[in-house]
Amino acid sequence: MDELVRVYDVTVLRTNSYLHTFAIPLSGNYYVKWVAFLDAPFDRFLYLDSDAIVWGNVLARLQLQDHQFMSLNTSVPDSADALNNWWFDPVALRQLDPQFDPWGKPLFCAGAFAAWKSLFTISEMRELLKLYHQHESVFRFGDQGFFNYAVFRKQQRGEIRVSSCDVQIPAPDLTDEEFLRRFSLDQLQRGHFPECAVLHFCGIKPLIQYCSRKAQLFTWFRFQFFRDLGLGKAAAWTRVMAEEGQHMAYRIKRKTRWLARG
Repeated sequence: MDELVRVYDVTVLRTNSYLHTFAIPLSGNYYVKWVAFLDAPFDRFLYLDSDAIVWGNVLARLQLQDHQFMSLNTSVPDSADALNNWWFDPVALRQLDPQFDPWGKPLFCAGAFAAWKSLFTISEMRELLKLYHQHESVFRFGDQGFFNYAVFRKQQRGEIRVSSCDVQIPAPDLTDEEFLRRFSLDQLQRGHFPECAVLHFCGIKPLIQYCSRKAQLFTWFRFQFFRDLGLGKAAAWTRVMAEEGQHMAYRIKRKTRWLARG
């Protein structure tokens, strides 16, 4: 993290520093989005999960003057199974919040969005996170279903305006061939972007060890960071491979523990 600050002059918001603010016993990962609403360095911001990369001038597509929240891809589920698989159990959610209508909402992948910093108050965040802590089984994919509920609850109450801009592309939605046809390493190296997008590598992570051809784009960004740090090509690749080794060791350790528990 210190290297990122030194190279790119970024502002670091550490979730552990906010645990007392939320006062809800959740993993720090579940606070990441909410910390941005508290202390983002900009009044309007673009949020990306750490497994996403920006392809081209995405900011030029985001218009937040008249809307407090913008999703970057949408899907309107047409069945209870679709809702339950990707976002939340609609029956259980209606029992929790009888006023909330889960149907017909343009639900989104929560790995990327744009919003106003003041979208949620501290009291709202505490209320919402407490509800999530008590009823986590209602929601799907970490905090994805829960975050969609939080946004569209406010919209349904008439408190915010929500729009969408279809620029987020979850990598698993495309085959390797289609993905690399639209987003090639050659385009990246030449700085030529026929379309702008947020490429979100949700699911299996874009590491070399997983042998996905899509990983070459994410790997290029990892390699380029070490080059920006001042390392030569060989040293930069050594750092990339060291990260791969650390992740492999973590996977082996976790698998060994799982096997030991029987």
